[in-house]
Amino acid sequence: NGAHVWFNTMLAAAPSAPLSDLEPIGNIEGVSGTAGPYAVTPAGYAVLPGTQPFTIIGMPSEMPEVGAVSIVHGRWLNAGAVTEIVLDVFLARGLGYSIGDEVEIDTVDGFHTMTLVGTVMDPGAPGFATGYVLPTTLRLMFPSRQLDSRFGVRLEHPGRSGEFAELARSILLTQSPVRFTDWHWVKQSADDETQVIRVFLVVFGSFALAASVFILLYTVEANVLSRFREVGLLKAIGFTTVQVTAVFMASQLIVGTAATLAGMGLGVALAPALTSDLTLALRM
Repeated sequence: NGAHVWFNTMLAAAPSAPLSDLEPIGNIEGVSGTAGPYAVTPAGYAVLPGTQPFTIIGMPSEMPEVGAVSIVHGRWLNAGAVTEIVLDVFLARGLGYSIGDEVEIDTVDGFHTMTLVGTVMDPGAPGFATGYVLPTTLRLMFPSRQLDSRFGVRLEHPGRSGEFAELARSILLTQSPVRFTDWHWVKQSADDETQVIRVFLVVFGSFALAASVFILLYTVEANVLSRFREVGLLKAIGFTTVQVTAVFMASQLIVGTAATLAGMGLGVALAPALTSDLTLALRM
């Protein structure tokens, strides 16, 4: 039940704009559900260990019906728990965090120590490096700072998300700077990245296949030459050229079959570990 369009108001660039500026979007005809508005830290407000900048979103303890994140490990934020944080699963994994670890956050207003209680996947997140805290926590971390705002809408007609986004932005344009991301753009970006990967795999696979053919031919030729005496012996006892060829082909076939089966078994054994991130993303 994700949002088809996410709107982001740059409140830091317009300090007089309140968080509720995005709420009128939810009253436009064609909206079937909304998410937010949520306060979001602007770029550069917070940094994790290793100088990893990341975005912090203030969300309530009760998961919204639209645009809800998917819990991967642990749990979501408890009401009133101002020292808890939830991180994007890939961000937490990349930094080596586990559930229960303390997360040191360097912000423009000082250091804060939070407890990691969960990891999530959020298709609508503004970026890979994303963390989630309660709105109260976010205000305690940035007591005097203007924060950006984020608001999601689910539409009755998803195919018109681009038109809807332009209409909504034209309504809000005079109040504060607004940018939007719709699901068509996200899908197109994913398709473009997939196409690049597909081309790379085709080219790499073609070179690998050609190299394999040359290696196979060289191996067979070297094997035959090294067993020249055996060929002569087989010919001496009456084997025809076709029969000698069949003997060598059979021996290579046995080795090739054994290697193929071994490779398939190794692939099946290692595939879950090597594709865990992709499997996780597809499940979400």
